[in-house]
Amino acid sequence: MAGNLYARSIRISNYRLLGLVGQGQFGRVFCAIHRKSGQMVALKELKHERFPTHKFLRELRFLLSLQHPNIVTCQALEHTANGRYLVMDYCESGTLRNLILEEARLHPAHSLKLVMDILLGLEHAHSRGIVHCDIKPENILLQIQPTGWLGRISDFGIAQLSQDLHQDFNTTGSPAYMAPERFYGQYSPASDLYAVGIILFELLVGERPFSGTPADLMSAHLNRPVQIPAFIPEPLQGVIRKALQKLMGRRFHSAAEMLADLRSAAQATGWSLDIGTAASTVPLFCRLPHQPVAAPAAALATASPTDLPSPLHLTFTALRQEPLKAPICDLRVQFLPATPQQGATETLYCLSRQWVYCRTFMPGLLTGQEVQRSVCHLPMPAQSLTIFQGRYLAQPSGDCFAITAQGLYHIPFPAPAGRMPSTSLETILVYPRCVLSQETDSAIAIDPHGYWLAAAPLLPSTPKSPLWLWPWPSLTPQRNLECRASQIAQIIPLDSAHGVAISYRHRAQASRFEVFNRRGRLLGSLNVPVMTGRFFQGIKPYRLMTYESLAVDTCLKMACPLEYGPYPASLLVLDLKPFRVMRLPVAIIPKLVAAAPWGYVLADTAGTLLFLDGSGQEIGQIAGPGQPTAITCFGKHGLLLATWDETTHSGCLYTVDLRQLNLDLLF
Repeated sequence: MAGNLYARSIRISNYRLLGLVGQGQFGRVFCAIHRKSGQMVALKELKHERFPTHKFLRELRFLLSLQHPNIVTCQALEHTANGRYLVMDYCESGTLRNLILEEARLHPAHSLKLVMDILLGLEHAHSRGIVHCDIKPENILLQIQPTGWLGRISDFGIAQLSQDLHQDFNTTGSPAYMAPERFYGQYSPASDLYAVGIILFELLVGERPFSGTPADLMSAHLNRPVQIPAFIPEPLQGVIRKALQKLMGRRFHSAAEMLADLRSAAQATGWSLDIGTAASTVPLFCRLPHQPVAAPAAALATASPTDLPSPLHLTFTALRQEPLKAPICDLRVQFLPATPQQGATETLYCLSRQWVYCRTFMPGLLTGQEVQRSVCHLPMPAQSLTIFQGRYLAQPSGDCFAITAQGLYHIPFPAPAGRMPSTSLETILVYPRCVLSQETDSAIAIDPHGYWLAAAPLLPSTPKSPLWLWPWPSLTPQRNLECRASQIAQIIPLDSAHGVAISYRHRAQASRFEVFNRRGRLLGSLNVPVMTGRFFQGIKPYRLMTYESLAVDTCLKMACPLEYGPYPASLLVLDLKPFRVMRLPVAIIPKLVAAAPWGYVLADTAGTLLFLDGSGQEIGQIAGPGQPTAITCFGKHGLLLATWDETTHSGCLYTVDLRQLNLDLLF
């Protein structure tokens, strides 16, 4: 039985927990949603034994006095029988540490922009006499924006008042980012600026200036001068050098002063900081030359491909290559375990315009023998297929649904009667049954487990969009929901009890997600302020994937060739439980996306296949056949790829065993 998407693990009167998102030094942090308003928040647990009341009240006082876009603010205080919780702004893209750990380097312009965000937040805090005392990448939370991220300072748990300079001998903090005076219990606004200098160095160079044990770090911060690599432009070297002075009086006197110098250094270096609008042409990530920091945009434009590391190119090998008579727009594979009547089978469903082809193999697509062929003609062109795994199957091993622009068709493919020679196969003609018919073009989805189906008409922009839900198989309209989205473009089942309606608001550069349950209740809405393509379901529950269309448009307008450094696009991965948005840099402009237990495979128009592991790191890149139209993974190491050339009206269906491609995969 599927768990409730919005189930809670602790009793909180006003909020439902969506999941654990972090573990702070004083307690856990949860992603939660307000029961009535649907607002997404972070609940910061403050345990009594680790966070005494006087410290709790002090942090609460600090947070309530700080209201700034670059500081995570406190919205409310929640008391329950289980403990105390601060209700905080929720930042869906994790921490700055996540970006630093990416193999692809953040473009220097975006690095400087995030450092400027930190300085803006510190300027506000320092103006109110508050010294953070623990600035580090883990305490910089990120919110996604159309052209990058917004950095916000969090965790004021050990913050101090500047007027209490000599009243509290406090050496708590992170040694890698602590100013020399912090090891002696002293602090001032300059202590925070020293930590910002460490972060700036780390973002540009790829590592911190000092490393080692806490004792080694203390000795380095107190005695060792910082060594700045020569490839860092001189104006930025000056900013880093001044921020990391050993004596407080020699550093920047305020965050505003450091911010002004950083802006001047960026302009002198030639790194454009015009990344706050959709017209920006600054890529998010860069490939690295042999030096450990990306060169300025001007240098990238004149770089030679030999100056940059080339991705791993492998040879495309297919087990089978079958010619096609029509383009395939969707591929699905269903695995059925062995039964007393027959062995295990894998069934391939191919959607081609108004035809659905079904082919069954024993024991599998990679090495098995084809034992049955079926075909079904649809009254109108279909868009996608859904393999039915529910309770009301006409045949236990063959049902699927074809989704068209105005209807849903049930196709009861027969189960194979037994093993027979492939040369004697006859094609079985199957007739579809119309399950749902709409008068206008609609977004339609059915729960594969067999509990509900939903449809939303693709009406012109209206303040609210209707969403109809039907229980399966009675098809008696249960409820007409009024979503807050202006126009629903896609509906995706999440589990047997929940679905999500997605709308694309191109003018607002945002995608909106509204989660509903099969009883006809809207549970909450999420906004992602980026322009995206069509969403695909991931292997992980409640995970959606798409590519960022704005990044694609940006890279097409760039003056420098794509192979000279910038990652041209981003794969956007959304987890709905708890809510997270991850940008994965990719070296191609993806046209198709498929998920597998080991990771993801992307294909572009030219046929380049890019393989990523589960964490988004590139595994390999293969030059495959051009003009792909559909792709899917099956089993542990199977891949199906369909192509079609409109010029020659020809195409092929490729069956690939990934073990033959020498990918760095663990099956």
